[in-house]
Amino acid sequence: MAFPIKQIAPLLGSVSLRPFTEAELMFEVGDAMEGVWQLIYAILGRRTVEDTPTLGAQTQAAYMRDAASMAYRYAFDGVLPGSRDADAEFLDLTAFTLTARNAAELYGEVVPLCLEQTMATAILRKRLDDETIGEQFHVVVLEPDEVNFTLFEIAVLARMNEKSVRNATQPTSKDRLMTIKVGNRTLIEPHEALRWLKGRRGFKSTCLSED
Repeated sequence: MAFPIKQIAPLLGSVSLRPFTEAELMFEVGDAMEGVWQLIYAILGRRTVEDTPTLGAQTQAAYMRDAASMAYRYAFDGVLPGSRDADAEFLDLTAFTLTARNAAELYGEVVPLCLEQTMATAILRKRLDDETIGEQFHVVVLEPDEVNFTLFEIAVLARMNEKSVRNATQPTSKDRLMTIKVGNRTLIEPHEALRWLKGRRGFKSTCLSED
């Protein structure tokens, strides 16, 4: 079952959903790894980088960059993971994302906002794909526990602010986003979400080809 996106990315609703490049994400992952290793040093009772062999750290950083690249390409470009072990990589990347935030808050490193946004978007895209084109790959930590989408979740997928999405639900909107009511909640069904998202420049449909 997927983590709630507010747990993966607690600041997502209060910061601008700006587009960022894969290169920016890679730089951020490297910085986040420094914070995680500081946390590991503390747990092991070591206080300096020199006290711990660096080969393992370098290998792990390269692995996390590769996993983050896969997540970025899926979340924002709609590129499926293919034959790689996406289940294990997304699990490790989720653990890294959650740990990196704690390490950043404890040791003053940069909070990995791009990584958190990437993971949150990947979770939402997986739900959208599963409900509209069928499950293309199985990843436990991305498995949806909901079917429909909130306005905030549509904003994350579209890389827009929630107010703009809400305005798109108004009857006067040129390309109206149709909503349903489930109790007191205003939600968007998956096929309607995909239809509307396809018209947004910040969203790319998932590519089913192998190219």
